[in-house]
Amino acid sequence: MIANKEFREDLYYRLNVVCIKIPPLNKRKSDITILIDHFIKKYNAENNKNVQSVSSEALDKLMKYAYPGNVRELENIIERAVVLARDIYITKKICLYK
Repeated sequence: MIANKEFREDLYYRLNVVCIKIPPLNKRKSDITILIDHFIKKYNAENNKNVQSVSSEALDKLMKYAYPGNVRELENIIERAVVLARDIYITKKICLYK
């Protein structure tokens, strides 16, 4: 990317000073509920919706899921669920389509 002038070389070396290792989402289960709340608020605002939370069955399913796509996959799941929600709760039926 630097060779193609797609990323500034000086910025790369400034950012490369610190290495931050973050475990995958499936190893940070306690973060899932926090992220769900954040993404619900975000996609409520973007889609003029009023989803309040996820049902207990949906939360159970979301907590057990492996998230091979990590946080982006969770975000996509919640975005889709908010858009499809017909009630103030995200149900198990719409939270995971797999």
